[in-house]
Amino acid sequence: MYRALEDLECRLDNIIYRSMLAHSVYEARRLCSFYSVVVNGKKMRNPDYRVNEGDVIQIIQKNQERHFNKTYGSPYYKLNAFIPPNLEVNFRNMSIFVVYKPKFDELPQPYDRQVIESAINYYNHIY
Repeated sequence: MYRALEDLECRLDNIIYRSMLAHSVYEARRLCSFYSVVVNGKKMRNPDYRVNEGDVIQIIQKNQERHFNKTYGSPYYKLNAFIPPNLEVNFRNMSIFVVYKPKFDELPQPYDRQVIESAINYYNHIY
């Protein structure tokens, strides 16, 4: 039941967004689709790519300058944002190291586990 949420957190576009290297998930998808992202030394165009433990993600240098200097300035800091403990981010190199896959309890959520379980049980009962 929670595996789907954990899998969503392991997507390449979501990891770029969570590490604050993109202003939104849509912008992270755009970075991926223009070959601006390298995963373990290989250019990655698929934003749906599932990242594994130990993977290194990096924004290509020429695209860093074009994207970050022209658009919004470099890394995006939000008042209520934080970098998850499963990611190590190097803003100088624009790289991310995936330490481990996140567990459900570590995922940022607006509701606690009991509320989510109640909602899932309710909708499973209806359908």
